[in-house]
Amino acid sequence: QCEKMDLKIIQSLLERVNYGASSYVFSDKLQYPSYVRTISSNKDLIEMIIHIIRWYGWNWVAFLGSQHDLDGLNLFNKYIRNTGICLAYQEGLSLNANYSQTLKKIDELNINVIVIFALPQYATKMIKAAIANNIQDKVWIASQHWAMNKQLPTEPGIGKIGTIIGITEKLLSFNEFVYKARGTTDVGHNDRAESEVQGKNKTCNQVCDYCSLLTAEEIINENPTLSFSIYAAIYTIAHALHKVLQCDMNECHKNTVVKPYMLLGEIKKLDFLLNGRHIEYDDHFDPTISFAVVLWRTDVNPPRFVMVGSYEKHPEITFTIDNSLLLWHNNGSVPFSNCSVECEAGYSRKPEGFHSCCFSCEKCPPNTYVDFSHMPHITITLAKIWLAAHWEKKITKAHMFECDLETTIKEILSPQMKVGVVRIYSKKTRYLLADCSDALTDLPEDAMEATLKTITLPEDFTDFDSQLPDLNTIDVVDHFSLNQCRTEDITLKENFENHFLTMERIGNTSE
Repeated sequence: QCEKMDLKIIQSLLERVNYGASSYVFSDKLQYPSYVRTISSNKDLIEMIIHIIRWYGWNWVAFLGSQHDLDGLNLFNKYIRNTGICLAYQEGLSLNANYSQTLKKIDELNINVIVIFALPQYATKMIKAAIANNIQDKVWIASQHWAMNKQLPTEPGIGKIGTIIGITEKLLSFNEFVYKARGTTDVGHNDRAESEVQGKNKTCNQVCDYCSLLTAEEIINENPTLSFSIYAAIYTIAHALHKVLQCDMNECHKNTVVKPYMLLGEIKKLDFLLNGRHIEYDDHFDPTISFAVVLWRTDVNPPRFVMVGSYEKHPEITFTIDNSLLLWHNNGSVPFSNCSVECEAGYSRKPEGFHSCCFSCEKCPPNTYVDFSHMPHITITLAKIWLAAHWEKKITKAHMFECDLETTIKEILSPQMKVGVVRIYSKKTRYLLADCSDALTDLPEDAMEATLKTITLPEDFTDFDSQLPDLNTIDVVDHFSLNQCRTEDITLKENFENHFLTMERIGNTSE
């Protein structure tokens, strides 16, 4: 048992640079202290998907994950909190799942945006089931697991199911390298004799007989999702070794004993460019994020992928989509995927059902407004202040001076209301200045300044010159009882007649 524990500890310290595992659990450095990856984690991918959903204002979506790996589904549920997005349907897929039944449920719920965060084999079965069941006019968001699948876009009838948007790592083109490695620049060239000769030659330090049987086109048409991740993994290890071995342009210190923790320390400090991509790792040894949003153009032959947007986290978070490149299936307009239509001005939401996205609209009472800063919507009778915050031009001078700000300011909670208060004070000041300016224009030029005497009250206090009366001559009792009432005038009579409740009357319902 001790030997097993020692082996586990040693394995946890060995350096691993992975290019394909995206599960968020590998970001936990307590469990995986030496695990480095060059592919983005599921957390980043889920954040990207939420960005797209919010970009188009959708809030009624379905999420289909993998039954054996619910990492994506759990993260999606976590990160849509407080975003206004409702998860109307969710399911973990398996190869034996009833895909037709799943699509039927989604269609019955009027969900038009479907996220498939699953491996290619599950996604392929779902898309083929959608074609077979005549599912139309949906938006399909593909995770990077199958976003660049080369076979699915050629499926007959795929254009009818709607618009497919994929999220993938920004890709590099290795076409020139592949053609050069195959010994040809001609498309379709497949000289088996030449390939067999190449198969006997070493490529770097490996012999790959099977690779030599593939044409350049067959290699290029493979899913390129992991291409850059593999490329980055090799360069990450090379850069770290270069640092540990203290290499320069000519040589390295080959006698240096390289230990795993030394490589890990250097990887943490790496910062270099690779084909225009910034390579750097955070405290969890996750790479910098550089996603591409691709549109499946299945309306052209052959089908192709068109980059329509990007998501970067270096040097700062930037998310952009070129809406002009997105050719929606719905006559070019953005599809609707919301549980309810937003209420018009003058109406507030009335929740219906379990989801906050589902509501009906009811007319607001007079002199109230809908407070969008607090959910659910609250009506507050501070309409004029709200008007000043939102429609400044609509508020009149009469409205300004009707506002008793001193008594209502204690009720003000939202920032929008505070903006309204400031604007009212500002306009009151401007009105006062305007009134003063108008008064000055009516004065003659020689009366623009007043003399000190005309604006100063005379210091004439003759009223205090008279003698105070003698206190001995004042009847104190009569004087101080002038403003007093009789006790019987301000006291209710204690006349209860028969209204006392007796023990006999307790329990009598007529009482």
